[in-house]
Amino acid sequence: MLRIVLSLVAAAGTLAGAASARTIRIADVLANSGGMAEGGFLDLGEVQVQFGNGARLSGAASAPSAAAHTAISVNSGFRISNLRFDDFARGSLTMTGRTLLINNVSQRFADVGGLALSGPVINIGSGGADPTRFELEAFDVEPVVTPIPAAGVLMIAGLAGFGFASRKKKET
Repeated sequence: MLRIVLSLVAAAGTLAGAASARTIRIADVLANSGGMAEGGFLDLGEVQVQFGNGARLSGAASAPSAAAHTAISVNSGFRISNLRFDDFARGSLTMTGRTLLINNVSQRFADVGGLALSGPVINIGSGGADPTRFELEAFDVEPVVTPIPAAGVLMIAGLAGFGFASRKKKET
């Protein structure tokens, strides 16, 4: 009986799929890896980041460019969220009304932090109604969790009920 209960608890824990996000701070990655790789490419496992057209990174020595462009390749099963940007001088752009382009759609920096983005490539560039120069400061990478339909939980409960009923018949 105890074995069945423990099996059900283990199955429920597995089905819950408790996934956690991992925060990636660009300056920390550069400091730990000894600087930028050839061509402005960072391979971070679940995501790969390509900085091009003069994009400047937190902690990088190069001058920023108004035409900065960043492409983030996200492996399937993962998404990025909580994007944070810096404006090189005054600090964080996260809560401002200034704009940038994400996949050629104008977004306000204040709204970008709440987005959860997935897809093969996410392009980030300067543009929109109130553009400014910026650098990507940090973002979170999290696994995409597929929720279990209610029918799956009901099926598991039904199978457990059949197991209890058949075990009781064998005992009597």
